[in-house]
Amino acid sequence: MDTKDVGCGGGEKLLSWKQALAKAGLSQSQGVAIAGTKVLLWHWLQPAYYYVALNIYWGDLRPGSRSVGWWVGVREGLYVLVTVLGLFANPAYLLVDLRATVWGTDDGRLRDALIYIFCPEKFVANCVLNATDGALKVTATVCVAAFVLLDAVAVLAFFAALLPAEPFPPPLLVGYAVTTIAGVGFFALTCNNNKLKACQERFFTVKSEVPERPATTEKELV
Repeated sequence: MDTKDVGCGGGEKLLSWKQALAKAGLSQSQGVAIAGTKVLLWHWLQPAYYYVALNIYWGDLRPGSRSVGWWVGVREGLYVLVTVLGLFANPAYLLVDLRATVWGTDDGRLRDALIYIFCPEKFVANCVLNATDGALKVTATVCVAAFVLLDAVAVLAFFAALLPAEPFPPPLLVGYAVTTIAGVGFFALTCNNNKLKACQERFFTVKSEVPERPATTEKELV
């Protein structure tokens, strides 16, 4: 199953958890194992890494750097929040197959795959927004708006961390670099969708047209 099956990128064919298991050919236990692995090692590992690094080096930071670090920490907390919302609104997002997305047939599949890799919080938030209404959707919308603002803070934090006058510990610098890629990358991918479509047509399209074999005449059979 690809990203369109969970509503990412404007997909309309949302699959339930059972439908997603059936399409992926997984049993309930296999699906739970894969989903648990992804949410822990793909989605929650980044915030956990950042919180540990921030806690370790908090005493070495100046007041201004602490403020920036705190706001980036809020962003990471919102990332965890949208993943939890996704478990209730659209748990099938944890069963998305990246290979199936890249080699699929939908327009924008390469963009969706890159967003899944480099901007996972935007991917999850999109899945929640397209799968629910009411309080969950309002909460996800607020999170998306906050992501935009806090991504800007992360970009400023990253470049401030590079200044010799305000040295940052390397582990925190890595965390800021990841959030900067997520913020800048999302806008870059969104604005260059047409170029990505041309790239996917050239490199990620399965050639289904098989040339027809010429009919064999009776003379050739003799």
